[in-house]
Amino acid sequence: MSIPALLQAANDVDLKRHRSTLTVYLHLVSVLDVGEFRILSHGEVARKLRMDPHTVGDAMRTLCERGYLVRGGKMMDRFTYRLLHSRRSQL
Repeated sequence: MSIPALLQAANDVDLKRHRSTLTVYLHLVSVLDVGEFRILSHGEVARKLRMDPHTVGDAMRTLCERGYLVRGGKMMDRFTYRLLHSRRSQL
C-alpha cells in the first residue's frame, strides 16, 4: 500500500471536492501495487464501485495528472497502472 500518497490524498483539496475521484483512488490502493504495473479495466472498477465508466475514466485521468497514479503501456487492449509511493514534488 502507498501510505505517503494515501495520506496526501486525504488532505488534497481537489480530491476532496470530487468524491468520486477519492473513492476510485481508495479502491485502487487495494488493487494496484507500487512496484509493478497491473492491467486495469475502467469497466471492472465501475462495476465494483457502482459508478459510470466515464466517471471512473475521468477520475483515473485526474489521479494520473495529480501524481497519484502512473499509466503504463497497453497489454491485451487495456492500459496498465501502478501507484506512486508519494506524489511528485512539483505538484
